Amino acid sequence: ISSESNTISVTTLDEPEYCTSQGNSTSDERIGRVKFVNIDNPSTGTAGYEDFTYISTDVVKGQSNQITITPFWTSTVYSEGYAVFVDLNKDGDFTDDGERVFYKTPSTTTPITGSIVIPTTAITGTTRMRVMLIWNTTITNPCGNYSYGQVEDYTLNLVEPTLGTSNVAANAGVLLYP
Repeated sequence: ISSESNTISVTTLDEPEYCTSQGNSTSDERIGRVKFVNIDNPSTGTAGYEDFTYISTDVVKGQSNQITITPFWTSTVYSEGYAVFVDLNKDGDFTDDGERVFYKTPSTTTPITGSIVIPTTAITGTTRMRVMLIWNTTITNPCGNYSYGQVEDYTLNLVEPTLGTSNVAANAGVLLYP
C-alpha cells in the first residue's frame, strides 16, 4: 500500500453523429466486397445500411492506396454508381471540400477500382469512411435514402508519413547532425 497519488480528470470526446444514408432495397444489387489497405470485407449483409465501423485500417496521409468495390447482383446486372467519402476534418459530416475521395459514374463494370490519397492536411487519428453503391446514380450526396443500393461505414486511422532510409546507398556520403 502506498500513499495517495496525484489525481487527474479526463474528458472523453463524443463520437460525431453522422447523417443517415441507405439504399431502400438491396433485393437486386448491393455491395459484395470492399478492399482498402488492410480492410477486406466480404459484405454479406443485406440491409440498405451496414455499420462496419468495428473494421478499421491505418492509412498514411499523402500516400496513394487502391480501393476495390465489388458489386453483388442477384440476377440482372444493373448500372451502379459508386462513391467513397472520408470525414477528413473529423467534424461529423462528409460534405466539406475534398471529402468525396473517390467516385465512379454508373457502370456495369465489376469490380471497380480506383486510387484514394488522403491529403496531408487531414486531421490525424480515427475517422469514418463511407462506401456507397447506388443504382444508376452519380453520387454527390453522402446522406439520404436511395431507391436501390447499399451504404457501408468503416473506420480509418489517419497516420503521419514516416521518414525512412531504405533507399539510401551506403556510399552516398550523407551526414546527419542533431
